[in-house]
Amino acid sequence: MTAIGPWPLDALASGLATIRDGRQWTLTIGDRTSSRRSLEGIATNLRDDAARWLTDQSAPEPGPQAVLSAAAPIAGEGDEAAFSLDNETAKSCLAGLAVLGPPGALNPGRILETNTDTRLGGRFYVVGGGHAIWHPAYMLNKAKRNKLVCLLRNHGDLVAHITAMAGIVSRAGDMVAGHIPIPIATQPLVRKAIERLEQLYQGDKEKTYRSGLAKKRIEPTLETARSVRKAL
Repeated sequence: MTAIGPWPLDALASGLATIRDGRQWTLTIGDRTSSRRSLEGIATNLRDDAARWLTDQSAPEPGPQAVLSAAAPIAGEGDEAAFSLDNETAKSCLAGLAVLGPPGALNPGRILETNTDTRLGGRFYVVGGGHAIWHPAYMLNKAKRNKLVCLLRNHGDLVAHITAMAGIVSRAGDMVAGHIPIPIATQPLVRKAIERLEQLYQGDKEKTYRSGLAKKRIEPTLETARSVRKAL
């Protein structure tokens, strides 16, 4: 989703939080229309419909719902110093964007380390299932803004990919813990999921859109992946 508006820095996070929490949205699927919907409610409907379309029989019961987000200011105006993370307003804005909530207190320990490649100067702030990208030099440079759009899209793809693979591994881990055999037909898929997560965890900053983010998302699954690998 792209939101466009004349928000000053101290109002940006609150503005996006209002958009996220509002019930001013309408969902139309085929000849069905429902109004006064929230974005999360719409996302749940789309997920359930996709499950029905992708299965020949009745859709399986959905597992625990994970709410994930990635946000980035793409365009801005003003002095770059005002966007510095030494600035209290900028810090509180970044903290809010990471959870699509109002401005908050920024925890420096949640900012991923700077990239060793000085050409890649964006900072990433991770809180729970959400994270935000902060790159003032690109925000204020019209010629660079498309790079931020691309980076944000790639981050969304990366997190979705990791979440899907982690779900496969987690389900297999539950079966192993319950002494339930993993079906032979499913085992190649489980092996591929573990292999892919390991590749992303080791990371190549040019191929995983910053391995620091991939590691943060994959770490909770590592122990389960190891136990499943031993069981296969």
